[in-house]
Amino acid sequence: MDKVKTLLKKLETVSGENKVTTLNDLAFALYNKEPENTEKYAKQALLLAKKINSQSGIARSYNVIGVSFHQRGDFKKAMKYYLKSLNIFIEIGDEQKIASAKHNIGSINEKLSNFSLALEYYLQALKIWKKIDDKQHLSATYNNIGIIHEKQGSNDLALEYHLKSLKIKEEIDDKYGASISYVNLGIVYVNQNNYDKALESNSNAVKIKKEIGDTRGLAASYLNFGSIYSELTKDDKAIKYLLKALEAFEKIEDKYGIAATKTSIGKVHLVFKDYDISYKYLTESLELANKIGANGLEANASIALSELFEKQSNFKKALKYSKKHHNLRNDIFNEQKSKQIAEMQIKYDIDAKEKEAGIFKLKNIELANEIANHKKTENELLKERNFAEGLIDTAQAIILVLDEEGKIIKFNPFLEKLSGYTLEEMKGKDWFSNFLPPSNIEKIKLQFKTAINDVQSQGIVDSIVTKNGNLLSIEWFDKTLKDNNGKTIGLLAIGRDITKSIKADENLHNSKILLKKVSSILRHDIINNLVVIKSALKIYRNSSSEEMLDEIGKRVKDSVGIIQRQRKQESFIDVYSHLDEYCIEDILEQITKSYKNTTINVTGKSCVYADNAIYAVFENLIDNSITHGKTKKIDIEIINNEDNCMIKFTDFGVGIPDNIKSTVFVEGFDHGKTGHSGFGLHFVKNAIDEYGGTIWIEDNKPKGVVFVMNLRSVIHR
Repeated sequence: MDKVKTLLKKLETVSGENKVTTLNDLAFALYNKEPENTEKYAKQALLLAKKINSQSGIARSYNVIGVSFHQRGDFKKAMKYYLKSLNIFIEIGDEQKIASAKHNIGSINEKLSNFSLALEYYLQALKIWKKIDDKQHLSATYNNIGIIHEKQGSNDLALEYHLKSLKIKEEIDDKYGASISYVNLGIVYVNQNNYDKALESNSNAVKIKKEIGDTRGLAASYLNFGSIYSELTKDDKAIKYLLKALEAFEKIEDKYGIAATKTSIGKVHLVFKDYDISYKYLTESLELANKIGANGLEANASIALSELFEKQSNFKKALKYSKKHHNLRNDIFNEQKSKQIAEMQIKYDIDAKEKEAGIFKLKNIELANEIANHKKTENELLKERNFAEGLIDTAQAIILVLDEEGKIIKFNPFLEKLSGYTLEEMKGKDWFSNFLPPSNIEKIKLQFKTAINDVQSQGIVDSIVTKNGNLLSIEWFDKTLKDNNGKTIGLLAIGRDITKSIKADENLHNSKILLKKVSSILRHDIINNLVVIKSALKIYRNSSSEEMLDEIGKRVKDSVGIIQRQRKQESFIDVYSHLDEYCIEDILEQITKSYKNTTINVTGKSCVYADNAIYAVFENLIDNSITHGKTKKIDIEIINNEDNCMIKFTDFGVGIPDNIKSTVFVEGFDHGKTGHSGFGLHFVKNAIDEYGGTIWIEDNKPKGVVFVMNLRSVIHR
C-alpha cells in the first residue's frame, strides 16, 4: 500500500497530462484489492484526458476501466472498454499498449471460453512483446497461453508455457507473476494426477502471495488447495480451503471466482451426501456462470447437478442436466474451434522453429552483405559476379540480381535448374511478369519497392512459376545494392526452396487435425451418448418407460454411425492425403464477385477435400455456361449428404445437344461458333477425378444445362 499512499500524495501536486498518468497509475495499483476504486480513479483520469485532448491518456483510461470490470467478472463491459482502448492505441501507434490491450482482450475471450479467438490475440501480443523485448509482459502472455492449452486438455503444452513463464518471472524477480505461474502449474499437475507436485506448487504460490499481500491470489490458491484435497478424497480439508476461497472472492466481488468455488463446494457436499446444500451451491453457481457468460463454468455446474440428481434417483432431471452439459461442451470444444487452435499453435511452432534455424539465414545474409559491400557501380557489380562465379554457381540456394526496375541482371544455375529457364533467355526481362503468378504480381511489386528503398526483407515467402507451370514456394532474403555514391542500382535476393518443407508441414498439420478430430469425437460425442444411455437405462429400470428404450436405441445408432463415418473418412484420407479442406461457399463467394453481368445464386454450404485447382474448376464451369451456353443466370446448389457433397451448376442458356454430351470432357473437343468449349471441361474432369469425385451433365427444363459433381465432404462434429 506504500505505492498507493505515494500516488495519492503525488495527486495533490500534479496537473494536466501528469495528473492523468498519476490517476491511472493509482487506479491500476488498486485493481487487485479494490477494483471499484480502480473504476473511480480511471474515470476521473478519462474526464481529464478528454478535457486536455490527450489521446494516450484517454486510451489508457479506457484500458484501466476495462481492468476494473474484468476483475469483477463483468466481461462484457470489460471487453467494451478494452476494444475502445485498442482502437486508439492503434491510431497513435503505441506498440507496447497495443500488445497490452490485445493481451487483455485475449484474457476476456478465454474467460468466455472463446479459446481460438483468445489464442489469436495472445499470439499477436506475444510477437510484439518479443519485438520490443518486454520480458514481464512476455511471461504473462506465456502464462495465459498455458491456461488455454490446459482448458483444452493439452496438459503437456500447458506445462511447457507455464514453465517458460515462470523462468522469465524468476529471472526478472517478478514475485507476483511467479506466484500466478505456481498456481497454474498446480492446476496442470492435478490434471496429470501428480498431486505432490501440485501441492508443492500451490504452497510456493501461497507463500509469495502472503508475502506481497495478494488477496485475490490467495483466494485462487485456496480454491486450488480445495480442488487438490478433493481429488485426494480428503474432503474435510477440501471444504475448509474452499470456504476460505469463497469468502475471499466475495470480499473482492470476483464473480468468476465465486461461481467456480461454489461448484467445487457443491461437489464436495455431494460426496458428503448433503444433497440440499450441494443443490444450493450448484444452482447458485450455474445461475451466476450463465449471467456472466462463462460457458465452461456453466458446463461444470451442469454435470455436477446431473450427478446429484442421479444419486437421488431423479433420472429425468439427471438426463436434463447431462444434455445441458453436453450442449455447452459442444459449444466450447466443437471441432472447428479445436482445429483453429491447433492451426494457430502449429503455425506459431513452425515460425519459432524457422527462427531457431538461423544458421542458414545468417549465412545468406552474410553473403548478401559481402557482395553488397563490394559493389561500386553496375559494371563493378558484374565484375564481382564473375569473381564470385564459383561460389554462386555451386550455391544450393537461389541467387538473383535485379536492377532498380525489376529486370533480371543475373541468376545462378540453381534457379535455372528449379525454374527450367536459362539466364541467357531471361536476362534483361521483367522478373515479375515472367516468374510470378499473375495474382501475386502487384503485391510482390510493392514488396520490391520497399526493398529497393533500403528496407531489408527477411523470411518473406512467395511463389514462383516454373517453365512447366509448377508453383514453388520460396523464402526470400534481400539486400539493396548501391554504387560508390550511395545511389541504388539494384537488389540482391537470396531464396530458399521450401516447397517440400511446406508440404511436410501441411501433412503434419493434417495428421494432427485428424488425430484431434478422432479424439474429439471419442471424447465428446460417443462418451456423451454413453452418459445419456446410462441415465436413460436407470430411468427405464425404475419406470419401464418405452421412451427411454427409444432414446437408448437412438444413441446407440448415432454412436455406430459416428464410428462408421470416421472409418470412411480415414480410409479416404489415406488414399487422398495430398488433398486439403476447402469450404465451397467461401470459394464461390470470392469467384462470383468478378461476374458483374451474370446473376449467380448460391445456396447451401459444405467443406470438401480438394486442392487449389478447385477455384479454376468452378471458374471454368461458370465461364462455360456464360461463353458457350449464353446464359444470364446461374443457380449453384450445394447439397451435403454426410460422406459426399453434391454441387449443381444450373444455367438457363442454349444447353448441350444429347449427341455431344459424352464428348464435352474430351481434351481438344470443339463445337459451334465459339469452339474449344471442351478444353476447360477436360481440365474440370481431370481435377474432379483427382479428388476421387465424379461429374456428369443433365438437362435443365425448359432450357439450359446442369453440371452435377460429387465430391468427398469433410465430416465435422
